[in-house]
Amino acid sequence: FNAFISLACLYHPHVSQVLQVSRKEVISLISSYCAAYIRQIRAVERNGFSEKFPTETDVFGEKFEREQWDARLNYRNMYILAENRNITAKSDLKSLEARFMEILVKNFAEKKGEVLKYIRMAGYGDDEINGLIDRTVGRVPKTEFLNKGRSKKD
Repeated sequence: FNAFISLACLYHPHVSQVLQVSRKEVISLISSYCAAYIRQIRAVERNGFSEKFPTETDVFGEKFEREQWDARLNYRNMYILAENRNITAKSDLKSLEARFMEILVKNFAEKKGEVLKYIRMAGYGDDEINGLIDRTVGRVPKTEFLNKGRSKKD
């Protein structure tokens, strides 16, 4: 999460000057990284903690044996960490989506094709794009270019 926010907050003119590359290249690189991050978080959120993930009993059996104590404890900790990761992914995704869309609208104003390219790069299907736009940046004057060709029904 913090890595995403750090990327999102980079001051582009300064970064492009230090790296001696164009602002366009820096914006494209940052947008690509942010899209990849969102894609990973969405994969965790979508796939979640598998219902088929074996429980402690599945792995070790019903009978508690003294020599299994440490292994059971480690397994339980791993199981809890995996569950917490999924819970965190679900809660972080909404704020990451909003920040991601703000970045795209700011950096690619009036370039709907570029915005859509990075949204798709983040793993959103065409059927999900309208919902993403509506729940993050909405229908306001600065996002009017994204809404061209979309009906209010979409």
